[in-house]
Amino acid sequence: MWNAKALRNIMKTRSISAAQLAEKTGLSNSSISLWVNAKQTPSDKAITKLADALGVSVSDFSKPDTKQDSKTDKSNIKNAPEKRCIAFRYSHKRQI
Repeated sequence: MWNAKALRNIMKTRSISAAQLAEKTGLSNSSISLWVNAKQTPSDKAITKLADALGVSVSDFSKPDTKQDSKTDKSNIKNAPEKRCIAFRYSHKRQI
């Protein structure tokens, strides 16, 4: 599954612009922009060209976004029953 954020992050860490990547791959700048902004999904052939130009594996473009996973984990902790019990206990102490 295509992950546009992975492409964006790889380009950022390598300090390469969409125009530079287009020049390296022979792909159009507008296509790369669409892929980076998750407006379209590149073909398998295009993904291979991107991976070769960036020096990464094709599978690097399908890895889940770890930032999103951590946000999900934090929201689960926030709504955990233990947190609600602690808040309930403190709110009742104030009334006593």
